[in-house]
Amino acid sequence: MDSFSIAALVSSTSSVSQRAVFGAGEIRSLQRTTAAASQGQPPLRDLATLADLLEKAGRDAEALGRALGASSAVAERLREKLRDALAAGETMMAGLGKQLMRLEASSLASVYVSYVHRQQRVVLAYSDLFQYYAQIVALPSKEHQDQRLDTKDWHHLTEAATQAAHEATQPPNTIMTIRASGPDDTTPPIYTAPASQPDSPSPEQDRGGFGSFVSSLKAMVSSVLPKPDPLVCALCEACARGDTRLVQGLLDQGANVDGRNENRDTPMNVAIQANQIDAAALLAAAGADVEGAHGAAKLPALFQAAAAGHTGMARMLLDRGCDPRQAAPHGGKPYFYDVVDRGSVDGARLLLQHGCDAGTTNGSGQTAIAAAVRRDCVPMVELLIAHGAQIHGTCHSSGGSLLGGTKNVDMVRVLADAVAERNLPVAHLLLGRGARGDRHTLAGQPLVVAAIRDRQLPVRDKTELVRRLLQRGAKGTATDGGVPALRWALEQPAGAGAGLADVVALLLLHGAEANRCVMNDKTGETALLYVVRSGRAAEAGHLLKHGANPNEGGDGKLRSGGTPLPSPLVQAVVRRDADMIRLLRAYGAKLDETMLEFARTVVEQPQIYETITARPVRGGTSSSSGRQSAGLSMQGEMSSRAASPPPAYETVLS
Repeated sequence: MDSFSIAALVSSTSSVSQRAVFGAGEIRSLQRTTAAASQGQPPLRDLATLADLLEKAGRDAEALGRALGASSAVAERLREKLRDALAAGETMMAGLGKQLMRLEASSLASVYVSYVHRQQRVVLAYSDLFQYYAQIVALPSKEHQDQRLDTKDWHHLTEAATQAAHEATQPPNTIMTIRASGPDDTTPPIYTAPASQPDSPSPEQDRGGFGSFVSSLKAMVSSVLPKPDPLVCALCEACARGDTRLVQGLLDQGANVDGRNENRDTPMNVAIQANQIDAAALLAAAGADVEGAHGAAKLPALFQAAAAGHTGMARMLLDRGCDPRQAAPHGGKPYFYDVVDRGSVDGARLLLQHGCDAGTTNGSGQTAIAAAVRRDCVPMVELLIAHGAQIHGTCHSSGGSLLGGTKNVDMVRVLADAVAERNLPVAHLLLGRGARGDRHTLAGQPLVVAAIRDRQLPVRDKTELVRRLLQRGAKGTATDGGVPALRWALEQPAGAGAGLADVVALLLLHGAEANRCVMNDKTGETALLYVVRSGRAAEAGHLLKHGANPNEGGDGKLRSGGTPLPSPLVQAVVRRDADMIRLLRAYGAKLDETMLEFARTVVEQPQIYETITARPVRGGTSSSSGRQSAGLSMQGEMSSRAASPPPAYETVLS
């Protein structure tokens, strides 16, 4: 293990922790100098929450450093991820600390509360990420560490941190407003840098203790970080507001068009983030760099605008000669891939219209369409396919198919995740484009059973998903833990009075065996007996249509305890279920003198006796087609029954 690189990481965690503590200290100091009546009011209340989060982030960064120091093995890939995360976290903390240094009790009215809220989210996101990395570092082997970097939890946390960091750069990207004033005429205002004032003792210096520590940290940070040009800061603020008159005036005064503000953003970055097209046009006309990958987005201007969905801005940059096929200088990855990976359908559409290749790959050979599938972005997948992307094309350097796998993520897993997360548009898209329906979840459960057993999936959506899975090769005979899919479907709660009758029909149509599905292993109760006892006529009709024995239980078979099984017809009579009786008789349920006597003397309902003795309405039982037609006609006559069923047959006979 490279001890030097680990030591560097530990040093980075210490730096992040110190910056977090410094930022929290600035807020705590402000709290101590502010009237008690203002403590629970915005923005001080929001700043107090930010201080809490900064202190938590400092503790989490320290814990990560301790875990690194105690670890005997840290995977190379994990070290790279840690280096990137800590560098991003340190940059974020440094920028935030500089903003917090501007706070004074007299300036609270000028604080942007939206800025504080965005900083809360980004600090919390990095705090959670540091916690997760500490858990990974504590794993005993490099193999286990690498595996944890492929989990959904890791991807979720890193994406959350990246997204929060990106949102934190959106205007307003300073904690307080920068006021610029000038004469109300056509002359651009003159910007004058504030004159330096002699330092005066602050209340912190007099108090000593923690205030002195904060002051020392402030001095250290101020001496290390470069000071932004005041003209550039003013230019960025003017771009964020879209004040073209002030933008032009500052450019005329010599403001650096490619300078950086306190957040390390160029004026062009700020104009694009705020979607200020006219301001960006002025910057471009003044020679602003539109090809370099600057700012938090790390993309050239055209692709930053497209990734943000600012198509008007992107068109302006295209008109000024920006190349939509531009690629990164290292690795040659087209920046168009980043637009797709960030999910901007409108931006990707515009670039495709200007010549970008829908089959674009990144430096590892993964296709843009695979990235869109991984992000669950159905409109993006459809857009890329419409522009020629190949769903069966290779998607990584090993030459695998998109339906065989993506980089580190097998397509089967993508489909399984879509089913598990109820992301039906993506699941339908994958199945429609060739994904197999007979696959399993990572836990080994058939996807069709996973869909059936998902009680949070609405019945209509569940039915459609099961239909598509079966069409793409899922088996109606699939089992989970030895239990057939048909039993899982029959055991699901009815819900809205509809149940899963259509799912039962689909399974039977695709090979599920009506007579071999046992609902109770101890009693031997069959599927037909189960639905008749439950009064579920629609499911009974489907089972009978696909060959269920209407005389099951009346053929001498015994329960495991030695008592005979009641026939479906007996169950229907016990329930006084006239519709079910007619259905069973239509499919050939046998009637004997014992049954007639039971119906006449025990049930004591003349209409039930009349129903059971009536001539069966069927189109002939000599052929299965005749029986199926009769069953369907009987199902059409069935209505919901409000009467409560009587005691079970066994109880009546006893």
